[in-house]
Amino acid sequence: MCVALPALGLTAMGTLGLGASVASTGLQVYSASKASSARRDQANYQAQVAKNNATIAEWKAEDAIDRGRKEKAQYQLKVNRLMGTQKSILAGQGFDFGDDAIDILSDTAEIGALDSQRIKSNSEREAFGQRMAATNATAQSQLLTTQASSESPFLAGASALFGGAASVADKWYKFTA
Repeated sequence: MCVALPALGLTAMGTLGLGASVASTGLQVYSASKASSARRDQANYQAQVAKNNATIAEWKAEDAIDRGRKEKAQYQLKVNRLMGTQKSILAGQGFDFGDDAIDILSDTAEIGALDSQRIKSNSEREAFGQRMAATNATAQSQLLTTQASSESPFLAGASALFGGAASVADKWYKFTA
């Protein structure tokens, strides 16, 4: 049974449907605002994680260079000890430090220098990779920060409000016509 509401020109069922539309619009506004707020908070969180990853990658790069310096210095000490041992052996066996002995020591020094350079290059390559990771993480952080700043719970709610208001107005005009 539909009872007319003469003051508004609506039946009870029409009034109920219109009320449900208004309530639904209110819930859509709230939901849209909360969803936008959650997306903004998530993007801010992910931006901070990316920023932290950039910092850690930079620390790893510095560590790689430091480890490379230490490894190179330790290796150079080993080469120097080996050359000292070679000199002792050569002198103990009566070698005169002429061309042959000099060649042996020069070869040892040259191989040691090449290996030292390889150690340095490897640590620099590792550091470069970590610095690229830091650069990528920084760019990701900036992208997420921009994404977070573009989220507007107010505008999301307003958009839902206008969409819902249009639906309510449409129903109002159908029931009053």
